[in-house]
Amino acid sequence: MSDVPVGGATIFPEAKIAIQPRKGSALFWYNLHNDGEPNLLTRHAVCPTIVGSRWVLVKSMLNYEQMFRKPCYK
Repeated sequence: MSDVPVGGATIFPEAKIAIQPRKGSALFWYNLHNDGEPNLLTRHAVCPTIVGSRWVLVKSMLNYEQMFRKPCYK
């Protein structure tokens, strides 16, 4: 992530958490419970960046072992 003077926080409304981006930091979470069900607490959004730029890198990790066992959620 990068430093953002104003705005740019990643928020998790259900968990009532907001994380302000800081240069050199990382934010990581699992969006599934151990049984493969979605963890609704991980629903997230990003606040508008008012001053500066927000740079992020996203890496999705797939669980191929369950690919055909559980349907995709809409």
